[in-house]
Amino acid sequence: MFRAKHPPIPAMIIITVALIVFCTVGVASADPADSTIFILPHISAEPGQLVSLPLSISTVHKIGAFEFLFEFEQGSLDAEYLSLDNTRSEGIELHLTWFTNLGLDAIRGFVIFVPPDAYIPAGDGPVANLMLTSDASIPKGSLLPLSFCCDNEFPAENGISDPLGIYYVPDFNHGSILFKVDPAGALERGDVDLNGKSYEIADLNLMFEQLETGIASYVDAEAQTENADINADGFPWTISDVVLMRAIVFEHTKPLLSSREVLHMSGDSIWFDGYTGAPTSEFDIPVYFSNSLTANGISFKINYDADELGLVSYSLSGSRLPSEWDRVSAIERSSGTMFYGMPDNPDSTQGNSLPPGSGLAVTLTFEVRNPPEDRIRFHFERLQDLGQANGYSTPYDFSWSFASFQQIDTDIFLTFVQGDADGSGAIDIDDVVYLIDYIYQGGPAPQVFETGDFNGDSVIDIDDAIALLEYIFG
Repeated sequence: MFRAKHPPIPAMIIITVALIVFCTVGVASADPADSTIFILPHISAEPGQLVSLPLSISTVHKIGAFEFLFEFEQGSLDAEYLSLDNTRSEGIELHLTWFTNLGLDAIRGFVIFVPPDAYIPAGDGPVANLMLTSDASIPKGSLLPLSFCCDNEFPAENGISDPLGIYYVPDFNHGSILFKVDPAGALERGDVDLNGKSYEIADLNLMFEQLETGIASYVDAEAQTENADINADGFPWTISDVVLMRAIVFEHTKPLLSSREVLHMSGDSIWFDGYTGAPTSEFDIPVYFSNSLTANGISFKINYDADELGLVSYSLSGSRLPSEWDRVSAIERSSGTMFYGMPDNPDSTQGNSLPPGSGLAVTLTFEVRNPPEDRIRFHFERLQDLGQANGYSTPYDFSWSFASFQQIDTDIFLTFVQGDADGSGAIDIDDVVYLIDYIYQGGPAPQVFETGDFNGDSVIDIDDAIALLEYIFG
């Protein structure tokens, strides 16, 4: 968890963005050097057909066994079999494999290798191919999120064991399956407003409308979706489609005449830091972006309850986004904030791209409007109407491909009052008594550390009780 350091503020509400990290007892250190990551990719498929979904594990430890459990929309997928062909597990002697549906909305697997010297070496890459059957009734153009899940209790639902029996609980990079739209013909693609003419400024405006706010009223949603797949990769309404549409309209780039397969990255990330601040105050959330390919556009959506939070502004100060990206916007929608950035000047898309790297993308400033008693939800969205909200566009020979984010999930804002040591919801003399009892009499500790650390020095001691007394009576 990341937490910014700030001086104590009387009656402060502490708000922390927390990464979902599934933990259990008896696991390895939280040191990033010891981290284990389970990865599901973002892939495309046809409804009703067999889907090969690689499960990848990144670890610095040998793998003697692994187990996994992931969830999806109820009734959309069925487990068929587990294939180890062309994976890191191929050729290793197996003791037990188990792969099955768990109810209607989860799939679970379990693999053990024997003898003890038959293990997967440390490293990265697929360890198994999950062969799935998809429901033929799934609408084309829909995105099915796949999310690892865990009960947060021992035994964990996801993890690896090394050959010595030490268990490691991973971080998760979730995935998705996008069910491709039927490709529009070369003449129809780009006619987003269905007026019989493709690649007009009106079509580009509709692409921006969908990106920013969602189209208010479709003429024919299915036909418009097919025609909005500008880069012909089966993924409609993405930032890549907008970037290519803009280049066709303004820069005379040639439209793509046929459908094509494109590269979809599975290791690129978007994440944000934590924050500590007072209720109703404005606070900054830096959003970071890691891309392994050159980027010519970026977009992401953060969801939250608009009654609890509100977007105030955004800043590119210190951002690694090119200064030539002058088509940049953060727009508040009913369910959160949509951000995108791309070049807007003619002839700028090829010369002012973002090279591979990692760092700050944008700083979003929010205001806490009406915090609940326990938490505020704040997370990246995996679905945005049609297409994927979170991703970036990459240039290849005057065409673009969409490389989606492997999202590092964020969950909630935790809220509590600094100085409310006894958890009563108010700061009073009882909190001083509670701290003294804890410090000198072995009484119960504050349920949340920061509520007792009133002076913010990362230690709960008599100085906190004195500072609390001064606040109450001073």
